[in-house]
Amino acid sequence: MCGRYFWLRSIGSSGIGLVIFSLVSVFPAVYGLFPLKIVISLVTWSCVLKLIFTVLLALPSTIAVIFLKNAEHLDDRSQEFEFNPLMHAEVI
Repeated sequence: MCGRYFWLRSIGSSGIGLVIFSLVSVFPAVYGLFPLKIVISLVTWSCVLKLIFTVLLALPSTIAVIFLKNAEHLDDRSQEFEFNPLMHAEVI
């Protein structure tokens, strides 16, 4: 997306991550404690609530990104971006 649509990329990647986290972490943690129907409900509500907060917090983070891009005089279409911090790391 060439650096554009930060809000969409942020929500999408966070959404995928929280679904995977809930399935890998929350589901096994409560599976033996409650019946399967309640476990599925807990995992679903966990995902929904996390996604709501992700969407709500995407606006402040997008504003911060816009502010930083303007402060650094970066353009979305610029091909001069070098985001690999390991490119300039010294090898010990």
